This record gives sequence, structure tokens and C-alpha cells, in this order.
Amino acid sequence: LNFEILNPWTGKPKRMTLIVWQDMRSTHPCGWEIMPTENTQAIAAALRRAILALGKIPKVAYLDNGRAFASRFFSADLEQAGFEGLFSRLGIETIFAWPYHGQSKPVERFFGSFAELERMCPSYTGTSIDAKPPRMMRSEKLQKRAWDQLTGGHCITLEQAHRAIAAWFAEWGQRPSTGKLKGEAPADVFVKGRGDGVDAAELRFLMMAQDVKSIGRNGIHFLGQRYYAPELYGRRHRAEIRYDLADPSSILVIDPKTGELICE
Repeated sequence: LNFEILNPWTGKPKRMTLIVWQDMRSTHPCGWEIMPTENTQAIAAALRRAILALGKIPKVAYLDNGRAFASRFFSADLEQAGFEGLFSRLGIETIFAWPYHGQSKPVERFFGSFAELERMCPSYTGTSIDAKPPRMMRSEKLQKRAWDQLTGGHCITLEQAHRAIAAWFAEWGQRPSTGKLKGEAPADVFVKGRGDGVDAAELRFLMMAQDVKSIGRNGIHFLGQRYYAPELYGRRHRAEIRYDLADPSSILVIDPKTGELICE
């Protein structure tokens, strides 16, 4: 992002990463997430929102070449991961864009339009080195003091950034578009192609990360803490676990031989 957001983990302003899933037919953004760095959790959260907005699971996902997209959670490398990747479980075929080739990434054109919102943010940092605002120049101390007086040194929060982006996406989706949309608004084309909806609980289960852990006397040790349920009493074997990256309060324990749920 070409503006700074207050990092809730450090309390300092930071240029964060915006992950966007875009419907290729309508060009409408249907799911996104903001994170300090590109990571698996952000991509999965954005994908889940995109599927819920789309009302169906897409057949193909056209992906960037970022390292987070190629992680074990998303890949279908059965020898390395021991399980199917997320896209395989959802039945989504994956295609990767050419590395270092902006023209092969249609979403980049959308980000060019998104710069309109970025320029309106008080913490705008410029879309390039040449476009940096004067306050960020080394010798422009007067500009820096003027900016501090105007903003009071405050930076927008993560929640404020989400609200601003959501509002801009909604407004942009109502703009008539030329080219392949032939004057229709992206939001209208998107609505025409929506599905009948998906089961949110089933989707959450399919998108859970997987691992194999041993059941010990005190249950399962995972993510630096112990997970236990009465159903684990007397069990001493390895089991498949599924967990939600966004909610580590509980895990699902599955019998690797039968595939049946042992407990949560």
C-alpha cells in the first residue's frame, strides 16, 4: 500500500500489504485482507471472503508468484506436506503468473485505479520515488513540521483503512466500464455471475490447515500450548489435526486410519 497504517502490533506507522482476490469476468474485487507482510493467514482470509461473496467455489485461481502462495498450506506437494493443499481440497485449479512480468497480472491494472484512494490518505507515501510527498524528502523540514501540525502526528488505524478501502471498492464497482463490460458497472456484472451461496461452516472446515501430531498423556502440544479433551484419554498415537489460522482457540483431532473426528 502507498500509505501508512498504524501497526497494532508495534504501534508504529507502516506500509502494509493488501491482498486482493479479483473476479476476472467482472474485474470486481470480491475479497481482501490487510497484513503487515504477505503471509498465508492473510491470503486464506481474503480467499474465504472472496468465496463467500462469490457464492460459489471458483474453478480456477490465477495467482501471483509470492512465496506465501507457494507455502505448504496452499501447495499440493503430497510428499512434502503429507496432505492435499488448500486449493486441491477446494477443487480449485491454480495457474501462476509469470515472475517479474507485470503485464501478466490483470490485478495490477486495478491497483493503478486504486492509487486514487491512496492519494487521498493523509499518510500517503507516493506511488514511486519521484512521486514521494515533500514531507518525506530529507531536506524538507518545514513540510514535515507542517504535516505534523495538520495531522497531529496521528496515523489511520487498521480498522479505518479497512472501512476506507471497502467504501472505495463499493463506489468503484458502480462506475460504468468500457471494454469487455460494454458500459456495465463491475458490481452489476459480478452480481449476475454469483452462485447460490456456500455453507460457511463447511468452507471453514475445508480451509483449515492440516498437520500430524502425537497424542500424549497431556493431550496434544501445538502452537506453544496444550490441547486436551476427555476423548483423548488413553490414546497414544499420531493423529491428524486441523486448525483455523485465524482462531487457534481449538483444534480438530481426526483418526488417521478411519478419517473420523475424535474430538475438538
